[in-house]
Amino acid sequence: MASWFELEKKFLELEPALRFARLDRATSSAGEYWDVKAVSDPVARTRFESLATMAGRKLATIFTFESLPDELRNAPNDRSRWYHFLCKHHQFYEQMRHYGIESNGQGKKRIWLYGSVANLAEASAACCLEVASMCPDDEKPAGQTIVNVSGQNARLNVGSIDNSTNIVSSSETEIFEDIRKVVEEKIVSERQGELLARLHALELAVNTPSYLDRYKEFIQVAANHATLLAPFLPALANLLQR
Repeated sequence: MASWFELEKKFLELEPALRFARLDRATSSAGEYWDVKAVSDPVARTRFESLATMAGRKLATIFTFESLPDELRNAPNDRSRWYHFLCKHHQFYEQMRHYGIESNGQGKKRIWLYGSVANLAEASAACCLEVASMCPDDEKPAGQTIVNVSGQNARLNVGSIDNSTNIVSSSETEIFEDIRKVVEEKIVSERQGELLARLHALELAVNTPSYLDRYKEFIQVAANHATLLAPFLPALANLLQR
């Protein structure tokens, strides 16, 4: 099964073809309907739907069934599970102001609510990174074990609990300095200031209970620049384990 970082990369590869695409959602007591709109390339559409299916299936495998929210647990298939996951992010999903009313001819009416997710490829890539931050170690297939131990203070514990503590302040400082340099030199947009502010807040939160929240906030702002910042995300995610 592909890792979250591999899925993130594949979603971003579709961004040029899905630049104007959106995912429309219509819901009522009668059911739920999804439709990918504004995609002129049928191959890109098929690839996106296949990746969404893979991502939805992976969601179901990394979380316990009980820990999944109801709308993800009860999704009829893997693809719609990923669509629901996209809609849980309010920065991506927009609930439409208008609604539709349908009459069945017997005096009963159904109210249809509408919503939409824009920037499908980038939104999906950002969601992949978010899940990777919560579950940084992708599971390996049964029967295959690959262990790489390297880096400062690396250790391997089998059948035991590691109660030791690492303090690597210099490495942490270098990580944030490198990210800050990339943002300042290669990201020229109105969001540069917000990125730097989120990065500063994230750095201050290292080794504190608020680090996860600050990490999620940084990932959300960094979504449009995932290609540049992706190499640093595993190091930032590792700090979640502190």
